[in-house]
Amino acid sequence: MATSGIHNNSMSAFLKSVLTLHNPRRWVTSAALRTIQDKAMDASEEDLTTLCNQGRLREALETLYLMDPQRVSIDSSAYDSLLQACVDYRVLPEAKLVHAHIILTGFKFPRVPLHNRLVNMYAKCGSLLHARAVLDEISEPNTVSFSIMIAAYAREGHGEEAWILFYQMKQRGIQPDEFMIPSVLRACGLMANLKCGREVHREIIKSNTFQDNVFIGTALVDMYVKCQSLEDARNVFDKMPERNVVSWNV
Repeated sequence: MATSGIHNNSMSAFLKSVLTLHNPRRWVTSAALRTIQDKAMDASEEDLTTLCNQGRLREALETLYLMDPQRVSIDSSAYDSLLQACVDYRVLPEAKLVHAHIILTGFKFPRVPLHNRLVNMYAKCGSLLHARAVLDEISEPNTVSFSIMIAAYAREGHGEEAWILFYQMKQRGIQPDEFMIPSVLRACGLMANLKCGREVHREIIKSNTFQDNVFIGTALVDMYVKCQSLEDARNVFDKMPERNVVSWNV
């Protein structure tokens, strides 16, 4: 995929902008900073996880940036806690700080899972631009990589972008799973593009895997309604072996 530059040519610019705008040292007074520095001297990765679990994300980040990297090696579980806390609280500046620290320390996550976490974090924090930039950095993205981004596009009302990315994924020989299909159908509904919706429906029938999935069936009904094809919507609804409240409300 295309290179966004966050990890390559523009990495230093990304780090500089993040640390200039969101440096944790600027959040606290000098007296408080000295207290945090004293605590950070004895802090461990377990302390970071505890702070995140207690909802004290900023304190966790202050501690993270003041910890001595020569003394304490941050492990994947601590970074996972920080990434998840950013998602839980939907805080973009803090999300950028976690990402910047991972780059600064050169932490060796398994590459694709790390990128998937970052894509999800940025998408949930409201920055589709950063989420897509990280996705474009992945040399071999998987179904999860695309599913996160397509769902984010569809959730934010960007149907065309979601469809284009789905098409690009298919060109790479990557097949959708049951978690992606509803997002793709939602994108078709957003575009009111009956042709695209029917194309996805044909794939569902051809796969012979997703037809009994109530969430996919409901997404199909919703797509056809939004595309003003009520006859198709009713046909899908009548053939659903199982229906939920959402199915009936569509």
